[in-house]
Amino acid sequence: MKVFISQPMSGLSDEEIAKVRDVAIEEIKKIYYFFEERGELEIVSATYIRDGEVIPENPSRIWYLGRAIQMMDGVTVIYMCKGWENSKGCKVEHLVATEHEILIYYQR
Repeated sequence: MKVFISQPMSGLSDEEIAKVRDVAIEEIKKIYYFFEERGELEIVSATYIRDGEVIPENPSRIWYLGRAIQMMDGVTVIYMCKGWENSKGCKVEHLVATEHEILIYYQR
């Protein structure tokens, strides 16, 4: 079970983004506890920079969006955080999920 977190980030501090992401991770673990207990739950978020990942100098928002869409490859579920409908990037991620028949979970 691979879950992608889609969360608004524009205008938020790194701390605010991390707080929203951490709440989402805890909720995902509760929802998919069966997979968590079996060690079969993978949670991915575009807010993480992977070790060794090459990032261009002064990357644009579109570069980050492209990176997020790449991270959606192979996901079972996309978890849409509150406010997603007001975020350009989240709306694109939602569209990708819809077009590629990825299950969508909306944060309550």
